[in-house]
Amino acid sequence: MKFLLVLCSFLIFGVPNGQGGMIQYRTMIKKITGYSYTKMFEKYGCTCDNRDNVKPEDAIDRCCWRHKCCYKNIDENCGPDWRPYDYSFVEPDELCCDSSDSCKNKICFCDMNFAYCLRSQLTNFNWKTRNYSRTKCQQSNTKCPN
Repeated sequence: MKFLLVLCSFLIFGVPNGQGGMIQYRTMIKKITGYSYTKMFEKYGCTCDNRDNVKPEDAIDRCCWRHKCCYKNIDENCGPDWRPYDYSFVEPDELCCDSSDSCKNKICFCDMNFAYCLRSQLTNFNWKTRNYSRTKCQQSNTKCPN
């Protein structure tokens, strides 16, 4: 009986497209941007490779900075470090965070906004800023907005 209930749920609502975590997070970015996070964005600019207290170099780097800020603004009890969450694509281009847990939805929301931010800035992608040297990064004391 339980199997039939699960099967019916999948038939009615569709199979979930992903659950949070490092692999799923990168899958979400790939699906929304069309590019691999690891190959295109991971070492982009000054903030995309987890450097703190540095000034973003351009619009894509600012997406990474905002993503970090989003994580920092999540309640400490949530701990955004790759906590699994549910998400699905309701349209080919429209993502929906599906978790019943508010912490998981906050994390999903940060990741979703990050992926959409990256996509919106693809025309600003600068190949010279990919694999950017740490020595070129400028220190910054800019605080994350709340």
